Amino acid sequence: MTIQPRIAVTFLRHGRSRADDEGVHEGRYDSPLTEVGRRQALARGSGWKDVGLMVDEVICSPLKRAHETAAVVAETAPRGPALAAEP
Repeated sequence: MTIQPRIAVTFLRHGRSRADDEGVHEGRYDSPLTEVGRRQALARGSGWKDVGLMVDEVICSPLKRAHETAAVVAETAPRGPALAAEP
C-alpha cells in the first residue's frame, strides 16, 4: 500500500487595514495594512513556524492589504521543499 502525502490548504484573511480603521467597507478599495495589520501577519507566520507548519506556496489577491499580509507570512513561516512534478 502506498501512503499518499497529506495535503492541507489554508486560507488566511488579510490583517487590519486602513479602511478598517476608517470604518469603510473595503471591497475592491485598495487599502494598505496598518501597523497592527503587519504585526498580525507577523504573528501568524511566527505561529506557523512555532508549530512547524511548512508553507509551500502562497497565492494572494493583488490588493495591497492581501499582498502585504502574504509577503510577511511567506517571509516568516518556514518554507517547505520545492515541489517537483513526477514524470
